[in-house]
Amino acid sequence: MRKYLIATHCTFAQGIKSSAEYILGPQEDMDVINAYETDDYDLKKVITGKLGELASDDELVVLTDMFGGSVCNEFMLTLADSRVYLIAGVNLPMIMDLLTAPQDMPVREVIDRALQVAKEEVLFCNDIREEGNVLEEDF
Repeated sequence: MRKYLIATHCTFAQGIKSSAEYILGPQEDMDVINAYETDDYDLKKVITGKLGELASDDELVVLTDMFGGSVCNEFMLTLADSRVYLIAGVNLPMIMDLLTAPQDMPVREVIDRALQVAKEEVLFCNDIREEGNVLEEDF
């Protein structure tokens, strides 16, 4: 079974999960890690626990807030586990695309498609408006 884990600094993970569920409804296969909300937070222990919950045939797609950040770096250490797929730079369009992908689609195809969607959704809207490509009805 494919599962998703949003892991970020502080409460960003919970917030983006909440937004995704507002649009798509409850997501049974999506979990979050809100790292470092307390001074004594042990991310390694939390990650070990999450990986321990996986079945041998599960796929875990982990989405972190930023490449090079401490959360992503800790998950980089788990990539020897063939069940783990790590994406840095999570955004809402990416999550929505992942969650709506067919379960029978290979995980790599699902991830590649979601990355493309995420890239296409990052725009400087002033330029679009100045080019005359946006109509009032689009809002």
